[in-house]
Amino acid sequence: MLSPGLKLQIRQELIAAQIDAFMENELLAGHTSLGVGGPADFVVIVRSQEELLSLLEIGKTFGVRPFVLGCGTNLLFSSRGYRGLVMKLGGHFNRITIRGSLVAAGAGASLPRLARMASARSLTGLSFAAGIPGTVGGAIKNNAGAFGREMAQVVQEVEICSLKGEMRTFSAKDLHFGYRFCRLPMEGIICKAILKLERGEKEDILRKMEEYRRIRREKQPIGKRTAGSVFRNPPQGSAAQYIEQAGCKGLAIGGARISPQHANFIENFANATSDDIEILIEEVQKKVREIHGLDLDLEMEIVACKKD
Repeated sequence: MLSPGLKLQIRQELIAAQIDAFMENELLAGHTSLGVGGPADFVVIVRSQEELLSLLEIGKTFGVRPFVLGCGTNLLFSSRGYRGLVMKLGGHFNRITIRGSLVAAGAGASLPRLARMASARSLTGLSFAAGIPGTVGGAIKNNAGAFGREMAQVVQEVEICSLKGEMRTFSAKDLHFGYRFCRLPMEGIICKAILKLERGEKEDILRKMEEYRRIRREKQPIGKRTAGSVFRNPPQGSAAQYIEQAGCKGLAIGGARISPQHANFIENFANATSDDIEILIEEVQKKVREIHGLDLDLEMEIVACKKD
């Protein structure tokens, strides 16, 4: 963790910048769907562009690179904690504005909320997102998708703040989307997106959304402490199928186990540590490699503990 002296200086700078929505030594377990994560030196709720720029400047001054945390639904923090600043986008970054078929959404806005608002306006294109927990920014960064649809199909442009505090807007053609990833044209933080949707019949949209939710309830461990899909599906099939065929379904290490319901989910069923989960991931990758000769790539992000 940061030294007491450095933490004091950062705290004073936050207060001087009138950034008062911050917590010190905050357990990250309470900010992730897996329920795993040790203390972060600072967790800061960023409510405006001005606060974001101030935080970036503070980070630059003290050599601490901020980490942007959305809903914490697709990542694993170390049980040993996180050194530095963890930023959560709130306030201004939660806004959603709909004009015709164009939707302006802040990066911190809830993706399911966005899907519901679009359906209420009879706009189609986001039905797949109704059951994907997370924020708009995270969904774009990871090109979230389901049921044959993905964010790349609806994003028109994205506003990004560089780590130097420069705001730039990029069109969809400037974004490099791939399967469950988006390589941004510059290093920075997604602040806002414009999405282009289509007009549809509200009843049809709502029916499709409910059908997708029903499928998720039947096939996925909804209500369990998970981080969504752990591995990306390989080009030649389903990661869950390969994991199950390798005999890993239900496999447990410490408090973590491969979900008995869906083999591409890891459940924190008994106060798992980050080590439990990482060892389990490595064991699954090893077994799938031995049985199928296939390397499974992570879809979930692992955030290591940064040391002084």
